[in-house]
Amino acid sequence: MRQDDPHARRLFILEDGIADVLVDGWLVSTLGPGSSFGEKALLRPVPRAATVRARTPLRLQTLDRQAFLAAATGAPDGTIPEPEPGKPRAPALTELLRSVPLLAGLDQPALAEITTLGRQVLVASGEDVVREGEPGDRFYVVLEGSAAVYAGERIVRTLAPADHFGEIALLHDTPRTATVRGLTDLRLFSLDRDALEKVQPSALTAAKLV
Repeated sequence: MRQDDPHARRLFILEDGIADVLVDGWLVSTLGPGSSFGEKALLRPVPRAATVRARTPLRLQTLDRQAFLAAATGAPDGTIPEPEPGKPRAPALTELLRSVPLLAGLDQPALAEITTLGRQVLVASGEDVVREGEPGDRFYVVLEGSAAVYAGERIVRTLAPADHFGEIALLHDTPRTATVRGLTDLRLFSLDRDALEKVQPSALTAAKLV
């Protein structure tokens, strides 16, 4: 699958072979048998957040969005029921973190610990979360609101709840490759490199370019 593909509809389970996960051209993770990817496509019709490229021949199982939702909701057409009043429908934070390719290999206790080590950030509409060219050591998951990603003065994509950005800063001591600016007021979950290293240092070591 390719990053930013707007037609994402399937989850993949890797039965055999090795695949690389790339975000903005950077290698962030390597997948082996038993790994899965593309979970976000089962929850929301959003563009792919990463490219997954076969390093060896692969054998995969796939599950499409309608089949998953039909099984999860009991509705044959896969329709997601409206939430009860006062109970907005939203994935748990650990589920959102699991959709980040860099964190996909962490187990549930590690993801739960990460939620306690990170922090929530409020950003006003029109303010920059990160700026192109600045150093960075943390990444963000959008919990509420929408934002635009700028390369120079050009908007290259928009971000909605459950989208994430800035994970390259957890892997490499490089400047930010884009500016992210709030289109609305934002509530974000933020995690820095030190916090991830406390939970699972190998998650960074294994993902770094060599």
